[in-house]
Order: sequence, then structure tokens, then C-alpha cells
Amino acid sequence: MSIKDKEKYRLFSTSDDAKIPIFFKPWYLDIVCLKGAWDVNIYEDGNEGIAGFLVFYTTKKYGRKGIIMPPLTPYSGVWLCI
Repeated sequence: MSIKDKEKYRLFSTSDDAKIPIFFKPWYLDIVCLKGAWDVNIYEDGNEGIAGFLVFYTTKKYGRKGIIMPPLTPYSGVWLCI
């Protein structure tokens, strides 16, 4: 049974090994993104560990779906766990 990327990311972000900025934390994204409209794409290394991820906020503007910067977030995007 496979876990969705968002659930995997939530588990990863709570581990002690995860040294990610506050703007990438799931609890922060839940607060600033309207209706929890954020998602994440995960890049895994060969050992089922997370090597990097892309966090994004989806919205609908002028009748079209788009990806924009979450409100109150100075930066977002790709993060590599090296």
C-alpha cells in the first residue's frame, strides 16, 4: 500500500532529520493556504528516503487554475535534502 506524497511529506517534516525552513512546514502551509490548497511532489532516493521536494500552492484566478506563491511566504519551490 503506497502513501500519498502529502502524507509522506508530513511524516518526513516531523522527523528530526528534516532540516527545512518554516515556510515549507505542513502546519504553516495549512494556515496560509486557503482551504489547504497546497500540495507537494517528492523526489525519492534509492533507499525510499526523500532527496528533494517541490511545495506549491494551487489557486484559481480569472477562471484558470494556476500555481502561485503562498500568501505571507517570502519564498517557496524546490528544496533539496543533501
